[in-house]
Amino acid sequence: NLTLDPDVPLSSPLQFKLVYKTGDVPLVRVEENTGEIFTAANRIDREKLCAGIFSENRCFYEVEVAVLPDEVFRLVKIRFLIEDINDNAPLFPSTVINISIPENTAINSRYSVPSAIDPDIGVNGIQHYELLKPKTAPKRTFGSITNDQGQNVFGLDITETPEGDKWPQLIVQQILDREQKDTYVMKIKVEDGGSPPRSSTAILQVTVTDVNDNRPVFKENDVEVSVPENAPVGTSVSQLHATDADLGSNAQIHFYFSNQISSLAKRLFAIDNTTGLITIREPLDREESPVHKLTVLASDGSSTPSRATVTVNVTDINDNVPSIDTRYIINP
Repeated sequence: NLTLDPDVPLSSPLQFKLVYKTGDVPLVRVEENTGEIFTAANRIDREKLCAGIFSENRCFYEVEVAVLPDEVFRLVKIRFLIEDINDNAPLFPSTVINISIPENTAINSRYSVPSAIDPDIGVNGIQHYELLKPKTAPKRTFGSITNDQGQNVFGLDITETPEGDKWPQLIVQQILDREQKDTYVMKIKVEDGGSPPRSSTAILQVTVTDVNDNRPVFKENDVEVSVPENAPVGTSVSQLHATDADLGSNAQIHFYFSNQISSLAKRLFAIDNTTGLITIREPLDREESPVHKLTVLASDGSSTPSRATVTVNVTDINDNVPSIDTRYIINP
């Protein structure tokens, strides 16, 4: 669709040349004399070309073609829409997926299973998950797995996010008893919607854990301390104490700051995960912030940690020079 003035004499025959930067690997080539466009030897890979673009109609590859000779010179931009093909199988992050479930888990409780990843989009992306029934138990149905006594122990459900992503969830369908059976090994399958579909499987191993039925208890839930603003880095701020009535690994307490504390507090203070000792990480400045509230969580690995609040009052020292603020009264 080039509109060329027929009255303009050309110094040489019409030519079309692809324009690209040094180091670029062109995915197409242009026939110089005819302007015909061909694919090049380099493979067109939508997932590499448009990583992070999940819309089927948003992946474009653009080139510029120079029209010569100089008398009719112009640059023509050509945009290619790269269509997805089902050239990737969905894959789980690991060939063996481990999930721990406590033995006192209520029936119908759900546990997230790590989802598979498929760089393809649309119908070529992930469409279906299922638990595969073992060949040794032909009477069992898809979507569930049974123990050696033939009872349905687990099921699989798929939840879909508003963005269209599908997330597998394991459902506890029977009461668990670690003393009777502490490990269940299943196979989970993921499949995309291509034609033909691609799929992969992973081993899903569920470990039934002993019940940790006692939370850590802080000696004090609210602590208030004062620290001078010139306290050196490494100074102890507060030593927290917590106890746990459980035994063994269920009584090992891990201290950490809540995500709800301010970014400034996270920067200024550190906590020892094992001992609960809070120290100064960076120099304090009362003029910047005179009070810091530190929410500390103590967890023994159970689902609900215990909480304590440490209020740090930064006391003033004489570290600022007074300044004179000159003001004027003007007769309007």
